[in-house]
Amino acid sequence: MPNQLAETKGISRRGFLKSTAAMGVAVAGGAALAGCSDSKLAPSASTSGEKVLQGTCNGNCLGGCAMNVTVRDGKAVLITRADFPNQDNWQLCQRGQTHLQRLYDPKRVQYPMRRVDGTARGAGEWERVSWEDALSEIATKWKQYQAESGDNSIIFSQGSGNYRPDSSAMQAQLAACMGATMMDTGYDNNGMYTHNDTIGFGLAYIGSDPRDMVNAKNVFVWGNNVTRSYTIRWRWLKRAMEKGAYTVCIDPNFTMVASKCKEFVSIRPGTDGLLAIGMMQVVLENGLQDEAYLIGHTVAPYLVRSDNALYLRSADAVAPVAEGEEGAEAEAAAEAVPAVNAILVWDKATETAVPFEEAADPALEGTFTVNGIEVTTAYSLLLERLQEWDMATIAEYTDIPADKIRELALRFADGPSVCYTAYGPDHYANGFTAYTNMTALCMLTGNLGKPGTGVNGISCPSPMGPSSPVVPPAYAKGVFTVGAQQVPEAIEAGKWADTPFTPRSIYFFNHNMLANMGGRQRWLKALDTLDLIIVADVLMTETAQHADIVLPVQHFFEIEGYATTGSYYVKMNDKCVEPAFEARTDWDLNCDLGRLMGFGDAFTMTHDEFNRLSFENDLAKTLGMSWDKLKSEKLLYGWFADNYIEGQAGFNTATGRGQFYFEGIQPTRTFGMPWDLKRESLPYWEPPYIAWYKSPDFAKYPMTLTTERDKFKTHTQFGFVPELLEIEPEPYVKVNPVDAEARGIKEGDTVKVYNDLGHVTLKAHLHAGARPGIMIMNHGWQEEQFISGHYQDVTSTITGARFNSNSVFENLVQVEKVEG
Repeated sequence: MPNQLAETKGISRRGFLKSTAAMGVAVAGGAALAGCSDSKLAPSASTSGEKVLQGTCNGNCLGGCAMNVTVRDGKAVLITRADFPNQDNWQLCQRGQTHLQRLYDPKRVQYPMRRVDGTARGAGEWERVSWEDALSEIATKWKQYQAESGDNSIIFSQGSGNYRPDSSAMQAQLAACMGATMMDTGYDNNGMYTHNDTIGFGLAYIGSDPRDMVNAKNVFVWGNNVTRSYTIRWRWLKRAMEKGAYTVCIDPNFTMVASKCKEFVSIRPGTDGLLAIGMMQVVLENGLQDEAYLIGHTVAPYLVRSDNALYLRSADAVAPVAEGEEGAEAEAAAEAVPAVNAILVWDKATETAVPFEEAADPALEGTFTVNGIEVTTAYSLLLERLQEWDMATIAEYTDIPADKIRELALRFADGPSVCYTAYGPDHYANGFTAYTNMTALCMLTGNLGKPGTGVNGISCPSPMGPSSPVVPPAYAKGVFTVGAQQVPEAIEAGKWADTPFTPRSIYFFNHNMLANMGGRQRWLKALDTLDLIIVADVLMTETAQHADIVLPVQHFFEIEGYATTGSYYVKMNDKCVEPAFEARTDWDLNCDLGRLMGFGDAFTMTHDEFNRLSFENDLAKTLGMSWDKLKSEKLLYGWFADNYIEGQAGFNTATGRGQFYFEGIQPTRTFGMPWDLKRESLPYWEPPYIAWYKSPDFAKYPMTLTTERDKFKTHTQFGFVPELLEIEPEPYVKVNPVDAEARGIKEGDTVKVYNDLGHVTLKAHLHAGARPGIMIMNHGWQEEQFISGHYQDVTSTITGARFNSNSVFENLVQVEKVEG
């Protein structure tokens, strides 16, 4: 049986360079490589010589850096930064410069493989199969499972590991044709979905162009360690500092970016939303709210019905036709019903409820009666909600003195001020309250929709122009979408809410779920109930190790396409080298699956046609874009102006305004959770579900394990790159010296972090920047890199009621030294 996986632990940079040099010699001579006798890495005569092509890093840190890839005799040999016409977009981090080591990684999946019958999942026993056999087996079994257990018994699960416009287009097409289940992973959902509700997705993804920070007077770096997690965006904060912005870092831990700010405020984890409530109270006590902005640009003056928490609309203000009423009176009543059912405000000039555009003097506060319906302005409801917490409690829970909260609020109100946030507060079940309340603070003070204001950090400029031409056929059944955190529970129950749900197979693509999803031990048990697990990936990841069938996917240097993240440019991604071994594109393998499943007419578009047709729309033509032009020029500017500011031309929300009130809000892919519509409609705060110092489990497990984005990884990508492992060779946990001394732990000791769910064993690093009671690990290590266990073994599948979220910081643990 061929063994295509080479051991990578302990490889030094010198050793790697020797091995890749040998690889080049062996390949050039047509020799076997890593157990594969028909390697496709061998250069042909037509590829001899040297050329420079353009690649794009699609690892989804949202950077989307364009790279020059030097190819010599058919092999990629050098990566350098690609230069844009606008130097603001010149960027490339150390991870992007190591893509050659990923392209030629010994852990590349070389050919389709099937787990040897009778061996355990995860045991690493594989047999090589042909593409034809692998895909035929998948299609045959999928048809069987759907016939026996329903269309939704097949689960599609994707992340963002190979993030391009084409990378999931045909998976989505296949899932829709099959009526399969699509699993929402919940990765970073608290931040993304909450910002979508409050300000909407825009051209900067969420929030304003990061370059706009230079216009800020104050920058609140709130739950964002940009110097480590998003290094290419650090320059925008640095420029704001150089221009004189006052910078405040709010974080539980003292980070690198905290050391660069003028002020550091340590906050108790999970209380960011409560701090924002305290700051809003101070703003109101001092009369610093921007009433003109609230009236003109937010939902503040909109009238909310007391009976159903919905906005009052034009039709509500019209007297209904009485039962049995006929003739002219009935006709007049019918004519009175407005053609446009607009949301109403209270006009103080006429003392009537009218659409905003018709109001001479919209009321910001008050309760009124309209057509027998009691209504209150959304702003009055916000004021009422903010008084649910007193300042003494806010100070206790946040662990920030009341005087400091007042100082922060007064500074923020004296704008322009920007919240430079990221995903730090996200990974708690209550994480969405941080983002909702931060944004409400921006609206209350008028720090939104103007230069130097708003919510930034999660932002990622993206161009206008290309759009996917893939359209589901009329017979497509659509997908049954579920939240990943509740899938193990649903498998045990045999239903999702009231829908029968008996999963039989799961298809993972574009992500390494077992290393990134909370509740790993529960997930392993859930996966063991399935009949067939399929993984399509570039490398042999931790999730692939637990699969039944593994399919080799091409690295993006081996595919021709385009990329759109990270700047206002559409970027060409040249096919720099021929595909390695038997690797195929996600596109082609899913087209084959679609045809085998009987949907051939929905899978006739070729990958080349996708690229070309993506530019055959009116907007792309207006911007002067075409596929041929992109191939020639490599970079196409896809916007009309620089420094996009969310809200200048309205908000991409349901109301077209900034929203702190959420009409008719409903859970997003969660079920069975307690739901209070009126509470969820406004900013609020509640403690973390598990990771809370008042939890009954706190006495037994008094510490929390959190992770931080690793400078040398993007999620689990780059995790086996020898050059980066030379800098950071193994996982470790940062422990505050106070916590370490109490447990007899010294620098470099082996420690066990554990709770009732599981454990992880690794080395300890004493780090005074870690808040006492908090331990920090770098995110992105995989199972084989730990001494034992896994950091996701101490996390749970808990999620909040509103958003399906991957709440990996919701844990309480203990740590002890491992003797011997």
